[in-house]
Amino acid sequence: MIFVDSNLFVIDLRYASDATYRINRRALDRVGRRTSGITSVLNVLLTAFLSWNATHFAGKLAVPALTPREWLSRRRRSPQR
Repeated sequence: MIFVDSNLFVIDLRYASDATYRINRRALDRVGRRTSGITSVLNVLLTAFLSWNATHFAGKLAVPALTPREWLSRRRRSPQR
């Protein structure tokens, strides 16, 4: 299960000209197709925290805090969900 920070949805819905828009859209699409994503309910089964503000959360969570780009890169290397 992946926690998706709300800023991904804001970028997707309001900021199509943002520099991160395309990779952001790809990450949201992949979460929708390949895994379970949550956004406002914290769940102890999380495997990662997905946010463009990942550095803010680094070391503060029991799971890795990753940007959409980092998460997509990890997913390409791993055959797992």
